[in-house]
Amino acid sequence: MSFDLPINQVIRYAYNTFASADAVLYLWIGASFAAFTLGKILGVVR
Repeated sequence: MSFDLPINQVIRYAYNTFASADAVLYLWIGASFAAFTLGKILGVVR
């Protein structure tokens, strides 16, 4: 019983860290893709 709780805590902490890092990574990819698309559209307009 005392061996089960720390493992669950470690798994939950690792999952939260990975999820937040994944969200930041996807946000950065989305922002760079949006900037690239906007630059191409502005380049086509000009």
